[in-house]
Amino acid sequence: MDDGDDSDGTRDNTPDHDAPHEEMVIEGLRPPLTVEQRRRRAAIVAIVLIGALAVLLWPAISYQTFFSAFRSAPAATPTRGGFTSRSQIQSGITIVSGTSSGASGTPATMCPVTPQAPSTLGMPEMHADSVGNGDVWALLLSGPKPSVNSSALIIWRATGSGAFQVVASGPDDARLLPVNGPDPHPGGSNWQRPGDEWGTNFIFPTQGCWQLQVTRGTDLIASVWLSVGA
Repeated sequence: MDDGDDSDGTRDNTPDHDAPHEEMVIEGLRPPLTVEQRRRRAAIVAIVLIGALAVLLWPAISYQTFFSAFRSAPAATPTRGGFTSRSQIQSGITIVSGTSSGASGTPATMCPVTPQAPSTLGMPEMHADSVGNGDVWALLLSGPKPSVNSSALIIWRATGSGAFQVVASGPDDARLLPVNGPDPHPGGSNWQRPGDEWGTNFIFPTQGCWQLQVTRGTDLIASVWLSVGA
């Protein structure tokens, strides 16, 4: 009987290898991430970081990286008259392109200068020849006839919508962009003409006949002609 009892006790204490094992579960411990989960998490982190960098660096990118130089534009101060800008923004983007090798160019007597008339401010203004839907005016802050290598400050008014650009074409196929502008004047000014307002500053390298062509969006093209003196 004793042997039998010992034998029974032994069988009862022997672990049953065929019985299913319960997994150990520790509360608060998460299972490891799968490869796919790791990839998704890394992609989300990268998107967040790129977005944050874009927000922080956008001012520097938009004003410094895209353009070769940046400086504040001179205040729109006329040499005579009483032009007063209401704009609080005087941005300045220096863009110079194109030079002229010619010395004489088109004689001033042959230049189809756009007619000028005194504005309500006393300074000369020009009504541009336009193609398309819109109207363009130019106010000559520096006087009726610009001089070579001197600032020619021009205020523009243009109706319509879209980007506003001005390019000058002169003697010997020279092409010139303004050294400053076009700078938008969101507040307008005391010059009363239709449309939105911008300011530009041209420095013409040679005397002669120069055409300033204006575009706004895709529907408006206009031009004025100036005779640049020595």
